[in-house]
Amino acid sequence: MKLRSEAGLTFVGVSRPSAAQWLLVVTGDSRSVRSTFAGKIAAATTAIHVDATATGLGEVVDGLDVGACVVVESDAVQASETERLRSHLLGEARRRQVARIVIELQTAVSDDSGIIWSSYDDDVTTVRFDPIELSPAEVGAILRPVLNGPRNLVGLASHLDRRQAILALDGRPGDGDGVTSLIRRQLDIDARDEELMDRWWLSTIIDENTGGPVLERTTFDWIDHALADRERVGWPVSHAGLLHTYGYLLSTAWTPYGWKADRYLDGVLATLLGVGLDDLTPWTPTGTLLSNLTAALDRTVESDRQVRVVEEAGQLRIGQADRRAGTLRTRIFPTESGLGEDLLVYSIDFDDDDRERYVTTFPIGEAGVRAVLEATDCVSRYNVAAELLDGERTTYQH
Repeated sequence: MKLRSEAGLTFVGVSRPSAAQWLLVVTGDSRSVRSTFAGKIAAATTAIHVDATATGLGEVVDGLDVGACVVVESDAVQASETERLRSHLLGEARRRQVARIVIELQTAVSDDSGIIWSSYDDDVTTVRFDPIELSPAEVGAILRPVLNGPRNLVGLASHLDRRQAILALDGRPGDGDGVTSLIRRQLDIDARDEELMDRWWLSTIIDENTGGPVLERTTFDWIDHALADRERVGWPVSHAGLLHTYGYLLSTAWTPYGWKADRYLDGVLATLLGVGLDDLTPWTPTGTLLSNLTAALDRTVESDRQVRVVEEAGQLRIGQADRRAGTLRTRIFPTESGLGEDLLVYSIDFDDDDRERYVTTFPIGEAGVRAVLEATDCVSRYNVAAELLDGERTTYQH
């Protein structure tokens, strides 16, 4: 849904990074616009939604639970009322970090990314969005680093600057400077690392949820050609590790789960894997995105962490004619971070090869975990370039 309105909207937030508590206060001249944004973001984040338009914010404070995440909509909010509500939600825990975020949705000339401007000053992060370019769901996805807790408000402005740099490429990296040169450098380093390349299988860039490609053909080729002398399949199939990292960073496609790039930019996956928030980005201080991701996956898979496993084994068709016996393995590691999402790792393991190869990894919510564990079909998943023809499904945990 795209809103076309000049009404300004302001969200004021409280964040506690260790356990994601926040308050969003939505204001604006258009009641329908602010109600749409408040309602949709509250629903997407399972927060309490309060309409204080008629009663005023002061009337609803005492009825809200301490520690809750709340979305309040109102035509006008006094700073003193906001502070009273913040204090109430914090209860007695005065030593927690408390910061504010102000989000303004404002129709303006923007660069199609929808993010017009952002800054951090004292304890306030201010971000201005264009409601023509961004829907409530998209704004919720942009705010996810704070709403889910891996990033605090102090770092939100710099996170948004980096995100805007990615979006400004519009899926066409070219050969320029800035973030393009960072991605190109890491891509070339990884593509020359034979051992790293062999740790991953092949993937299609056709998304199983949307039925369309998540990359333009020219961007796919820009990544695929980095493989140089390695055998290449060609559009729409290439190396899963490169496509699911650098390819996803450059994807502009909106999916039912948001933008692909946010998997690496919002910090949730990094937190679930126990690495630094920048380690899985083009701005990593050491290594490359893909090498850091592979090492983190190895540590996780080889650890003694509790894990639930689904194995789908049988004949796998590779390409048009080749068939190999093997297993598609889904591992789900329960979260140890308090983010409310688990970690999914998907891999392929051929009977005639002692190397298990990764296909993809991503955070997965409770509903997604339930769907994986309760599924009765035995099929290839997550865009793996291998078709399971006749499989047998086994589920266990250890």
